[in-house]
Amino acid sequence: MNASAEGVTPLIIAALARLADLPVAAVAEVVRTASSKGMLAVAWAGDFSAEDAVQLQLKVARVTPDTVIKPRAGGGFDSTEAELEWQLDMFKDMANGKPTHLI
Repeated sequence: MNASAEGVTPLIIAALARLADLPVAAVAEVVRTASSKGMLAVAWAGDFSAEDAVQLQLKVARVTPDTVIKPRAGGGFDSTEAELEWQLDMFKDMANGKPTHLI
């Protein structure tokens, strides 16, 4: 995870996109917008643990520590599968230049 601090973020974005089976542009949007929910969804799609998702939020998406979504007590992602899929769809749409409808 230290590589992102050394300016290798494009490589990390591409690797995350590959692991999560997502378009690189969608993962780049997550990082560009510093979205904790978006990075949580990318981590979930890439089969990372909820604990790994915390580090991805902090070190790759560079979210502020007070906005990090932490694992549930006892482990696991603190979102439903539907919420995570919605986040992924929204960032795919953003990457394709489609308007998004935020709730």
